[in-house]
Amino acid sequence: MGSSGEHLLERADALRETDRLLDAAAAGHGGVLLLDGAAGVGKTSILEVARTRAERAGMRVLAARAGVFDAELAWNVVRQLLEPPARLQPDSALSGASALALRVLGASASAGSTSGPGSGDDIRPAESGLLHGLYWLTADQAETAPLLIVVDDAHWADEASLRYLLYLGERIGDLPVLLVLAMRRGEELAPPLRALVAFPGARRIALEELRQEASATLARAALGSDADPGFCQACHEATGGNPFLLHELIAQLRRDGIRPDAASTATVAAVTPDTVTRSTVLRLSLLGEEPRRLAQAVAIIGGGAELELAAQLARLDQEAAVAAGDALVEAELLRHDVALEFKHPLVAATVLSELAPLERDRSHRAAARLLFAADASPERVAAQLLQTHPAGDDWAAERLTAAARLASDSGSPRAAADLLARAAREPPSERLRLDVLVALARAQMACGDAAALAGFEAALPICDEPEGRAGILLELGRARYVAGLPVAACEAFEEGLTELSRCRPSADEALAAQLRAGWLGAARLDIGLRGRAAELASAVAADPPPGASYGERALLAMAANELMFVCEPREAAVELAGRALAGGDLIDQETSDGPMWTIAAGVLAWADDFDSWDGAIARAIDDARRRGSIVGFATASYAFSFSNYYRGRLVEAIADAGQAIATRHMGWSQFLLAAYAQQAWALIERDELAAAERALRDARADPSWEGSVMQMIVLEAEARLALAQGRPRDALELVSQCRPLAEAARLINPSVIPWRSTAVIAAGRAGRLAEARVYADEDLELARRFGAPRAIGMALGAAGVIRGKTGVDLLAEAVETLEQSPARLEWVRAQVRLGAALRRHRSRADALTVLRAGFDHAIELGATRIERHAHAELTAAGASAARRPRRADPLTAAEHRVATMAAAGASNREIAEGLFVSLRTIETHLTHTYAKLGIQRRAELAAALERS
Repeated sequence: MGSSGEHLLERADALRETDRLLDAAAAGHGGVLLLDGAAGVGKTSILEVARTRAERAGMRVLAARAGVFDAELAWNVVRQLLEPPARLQPDSALSGASALALRVLGASASAGSTSGPGSGDDIRPAESGLLHGLYWLTADQAETAPLLIVVDDAHWADEASLRYLLYLGERIGDLPVLLVLAMRRGEELAPPLRALVAFPGARRIALEELRQEASATLARAALGSDADPGFCQACHEATGGNPFLLHELIAQLRRDGIRPDAASTATVAAVTPDTVTRSTVLRLSLLGEEPRRLAQAVAIIGGGAELELAAQLARLDQEAAVAAGDALVEAELLRHDVALEFKHPLVAATVLSELAPLERDRSHRAAARLLFAADASPERVAAQLLQTHPAGDDWAAERLTAAARLASDSGSPRAAADLLARAAREPPSERLRLDVLVALARAQMACGDAAALAGFEAALPICDEPEGRAGILLELGRARYVAGLPVAACEAFEEGLTELSRCRPSADEALAAQLRAGWLGAARLDIGLRGRAAELASAVAADPPPGASYGERALLAMAANELMFVCEPREAAVELAGRALAGGDLIDQETSDGPMWTIAAGVLAWADDFDSWDGAIARAIDDARRRGSIVGFATASYAFSFSNYYRGRLVEAIADAGQAIATRHMGWSQFLLAAYAQQAWALIERDELAAAERALRDARADPSWEGSVMQMIVLEAEARLALAQGRPRDALELVSQCRPLAEAARLINPSVIPWRSTAVIAAGRAGRLAEARVYADEDLELARRFGAPRAIGMALGAAGVIRGKTGVDLLAEAVETLEQSPARLEWVRAQVRLGAALRRHRSRADALTVLRAGFDHAIELGATRIERHAHAELTAAGASAARRPRRADPLTAAEHRVATMAAAGASNREIAEGLFVSLRTIETHLTHTYAKLGIQRRAELAAALERS
């Protein structure tokens, strides 16, 4: 890199590290550099050197600077960085995931609808989608040339932008991008910036004040080489070695005509750092009234003030403002490029500190109105109002609410909540107060703030219209449900229904359905209410609503789920679930992030309608990819792992579960433990027991699900692993813990979690046959009651294994039953079990026929454990022509998934976007795949995969 920057004293190490990281980025290996130091220590100077060196090396530079009033301007730093390059290309040029960034950058093309669930046209990108889109937009910008991204004063950056910087920083190693952030030591850092500071891949450099020798060098360079040593030492002590303060002090000494000799040492010794910064006030007063007023206006507006706007705030005409601006630039207080900006934030802070509190408040309010009149963005107007004290001004409340709406629509609910909280403190008049309080509670709910409960409760007394109160009670009930207060949630839902009963007959039926669905969902979590929940589900099944609204579909989904949990015959639950999904309309309404589609579709899966289940998941995957929703993608991937496992597509099941698990650090947790368990199921069948053990160990590391249905899933999977490892007593101990959890949840359906079938095998192998038979009888009775062939066949198979000679007929029935099910894996398992029983208790010839079929099918599925069991039984039966077990698949599940997509014609970029991973990850997987399959080109993939 270039050689600029030698003028920076005692910064050689920082500059060398900057050069190293710039070279690495230019070579395609991105990095993060964090500059940390006190105000004035030289962070900005290093950023400027980095920019110069990067440009000389042919890198592109994207730069932003946060301001003291910018924390509430959602995506402010992102827009500074990415709007200029994005503006150079039309919206239509952005494709794939990059197009998701348009919403953040203010383009209308991606705005979509802002309506809520039930509208049917809500296609807003999820928050994760916005970050995903911004990442790919950054990757696009780095395609033409390596990038240097610099952010000065990052401690003042808005939280939405910081989330992007964190998202980018965690993935930057795959891009030719260097991200450099400068932040002030001692400032409280927002959570995303704290996380970036703690990120292991980030390089952090602490910049310290200059030592005495360096301070003396700087003083002599400015004042003359004959400057007295004592005088230089006094300059160092007066400023603490802070480079900015040292420059300011020396400049003032020169202006005052003070000679750098021993006689002047006492004068300098009386100076303090505060004296240096406050010399700004003296310089302003010497310039006159008009420059002083203009400087104060620039300090109030902040962030690069337009001259015309600053002039209006300072009450100066254009000519006077130009003259005042020139004077401030000449005095080295301001710099003027496109807009007016202070030479250093410390100068701006000093100017602001001279304003009396009431005058400062008045100035910020005046600036807000001037910005509004000038058609400035609602965020800029709101940023001014956030600096004011409440004054009961409805105009201010309206402007803050407008900015909050934009923040919410652009995926920043925390910024929206902060803006609305300030609007509520104004306070607004009764005309606006209800809307502000409800909007505030919604924003708090969206960002997981428990204060949403109090917000909805505070709004209730203000609303005097029954339907309006019912709507608020619906949201209050949902907030209480999320907060883990199911009984209180049910009380809110019931009160909402009572409010609706007071309305005229044309009251909102869709709202009533949502209230009933909410009550049913919450009641299922409380033992005392479970009986009433089952009654409501049965009543809905007896007289189901048509499913014309989101509320009715939610009610249908919850009722179907409840019927399925308590093991009512599957036909009623399937009918309700099908109505709820409405051919995919439910997913379109609530998006792949919503809860109801998974509840409804899950009923279909547990009822063995895998085709409808897979169709719903495919629709959810499409939605998640279109919106860039990592949460939706993870949920759908987890869901696919269930059906792929039972269909016998074990490699796909492992890959699906792995894709879901990989998003856990991005906030997905809803079905995380189930994803670990299902991945372990498939790994066990592939005989990859060490990997299965690791997956379950990770699941056990999360204690938050103790006592829940999710814990049941993990316990059952651990029992399967213990059986595979030859530890039947441990398996029985693990699986026996499921009963109290199942009873507490009233989840008795074996099709959901087949823990009894596992208990039958564990008890049988542990020699506890009486206990095994109790489990087997209970399992089969419940499975027959529900009626799903998969559950019946699994129960028959487990019962047949422990009953010896009398179990042969049960195993034959299991094979026949499972042949009607999409659960091909269990069908093959039942075949091998039947063959083994025939060999032991009846006909060797019949056994060979069944075992050969089971063995061949197991090979087709890659079900290694079943395959080995079949091979051992064939050998024991004396079969001489048994096929050899196939060799292990050389590809990992992730490699197989990427290779399959590439063989189907998807580009690396399309695969990376579709799987929410980086290009480098895809390239690495394909490189390994080519090597393992012994091929050289993409065109050879399909044939090589077929051979493999």
